[in-house]
Amino acid sequence: MILKSKLKTNYPTADPKEYLRGDIEGLDPIFAGRLAYVAKVNNAVFTITDGYRSYEDQVKMYNLYKAGKLQATAAVPGTSWHGSRLAVDTSSQPVRRMTSAELTKYGLCKPLKNEGWHIQPIETAKMGTKCNMSLAPEDLGPKLKAKFDIADSTVDYIGGYKYAADLATGLLAGKKDFAAETMKYLYSYKYWESLREKLGM
Repeated sequence: MILKSKLKTNYPTADPKEYLRGDIEGLDPIFAGRLAYVAKVNNAVFTITDGYRSYEDQVKMYNLYKAGKLQATAAVPGTSWHGSRLAVDTSSQPVRRMTSAELTKYGLCKPLKNEGWHIQPIETAKMGTKCNMSLAPEDLGPKLKAKFDIADSTVDYIGGYKYAADLATGLLAGKKDFAAETMKYLYSYKYWESLREKLGM
């Protein structure tokens, strides 16, 4: 999975792998980076108890909520911001006690008044409680796979690069030359010769 965010890049970010723990796989990369930056400036590591939630997972959670087996509320399947990769739940301090107004300078907000643990990117603040999938990040993996006839494992390797979305965007646009750091990452792939041929590099 190689997620290309649709969020603005005018807020500072930090490496999510360094400052976030727990359920972080599949989050919008810019959103995760903004949250990681809040952790960084507070010399903390935030544990995400609930991040990206698939439609199937949302169905399970909603059924638990309807059965009275869930302490919090749960959105109707297909309407949760968790499903768009643009919401997290965390009780880590100090972010848990921060207000939505305090988070604004980091490009984040707490749109649900009774859920101080629930955080979303600021772009969603005025969009209501039901998610708008138009802001969900785009997965470039399937496009790379189709254009270059590469295996899932190769897509996963590219997706493991810290600038994966930029690399994938460049490749899809026909770019052949990248920064030295990016080329070093590509060269280190154990099947680089085969990949280079497929990429036409």
